[in-house]
Amino acid sequence: ESAPTAPVVTVPEALKSWAADCKNSILQGAWGDKPRVLDIVDRATKALHDSEGEHLLCEIYEMAVNAYGVSEYPASHDLRDLCVKCMRALRKFDPAAARDFHARMRAFSVGNMEARLFEAHAALEAKLGNVAAADAILREGLQCGAVPERLLHRAREKLIGVHSQHAQSQTPRGPQSQPPQPAALGSGILPPPTPEGHSSFPAAMDDQDGSWFAIRRGPRASAPAPTISVPPSESRFLAQARRARGSAGCLGAAASDAGYLTSGQQAIDDYLINKVSQLELEVRRLSTGSRCSRGPFDAADRGWTSPACPGRCCREAVDKAVTMLVDDVGLLDEAEPQQADGA
Repeated sequence: ESAPTAPVVTVPEALKSWAADCKNSILQGAWGDKPRVLDIVDRATKALHDSEGEHLLCEIYEMAVNAYGVSEYPASHDLRDLCVKCMRALRKFDPAAARDFHARMRAFSVGNMEARLFEAHAALEAKLGNVAAADAILREGLQCGAVPERLLHRAREKLIGVHSQHAQSQTPRGPQSQPPQPAALGSGILPPPTPEGHSSFPAAMDDQDGSWFAIRRGPRASAPAPTISVPPSESRFLAQARRARGSAGCLGAAASDAGYLTSGQQAIDDYLINKVSQLELEVRRLSTGSRCSRGPFDAADRGWTSPACPGRCCREAVDKAVTMLVDDVGLLDEAEPQQADGA
């Protein structure tokens, strides 16, 4: 079955009927046939772009993405172009659906490697006034290694420049007042670059405007989290463990970075992350014999390259790991009644 001929007269009803024919008859019949899906998309774009029925492209593009298949790894240029078309159409006519589309694509290769998706999403947030969210999205794209990288850098520079001009125009000038300085990252207007090992989910997106995560907000934490003294020989392992959690998109760490947790919740979260990291270190000690006669941490250092154990592991390492785990369970049991009383 061939694609229908584009209507000659751009009458809304004719356009609507033609778009419905594309969705129901063509795309469903072409499911999985990538060349045919792309041909239908090209015909629909030529027929509906810059017309009264342009908004109908949103549904056609979304169905085309599903018919093409998004599980390619690495994503092909055709799939990336198709997703960009869909994102830009949704950005124009349905911002909430655009956010949801990008969030769903992030579960696949195409959503993380295509910089134009991050740029389109950031442009949407900037247009709606969510400047901090736009900058966070661009930084997330850079952290994911989206290409072309220069596109995201240019978008950030443009975002900062436009916001600086807006801030200057809104600042009253007296006879002796100093001219306002350009807004810079870390000035409170835009968030500073994300530290290494932390995720950078948008922190300024309101729950009512279709944010990615429906997490109950709390005030940004001001109280310091409990600290744990770590011997210098252990610091490298703990640092690597925390970086691994951040790069993997740990939801707890991301929510903490974005300021969604209360100070008490963040303190418990940070404390438990450190505890779990220390438990992982104990497991590494057990597997490498780090508490053998060769001396503490000596085998752990050699264990980075070789799992061979030079001696017999000590029972104290097992006892310490069990004690730490029991302490963590007790901490959670104590924290839940306190949070309930505070609520």
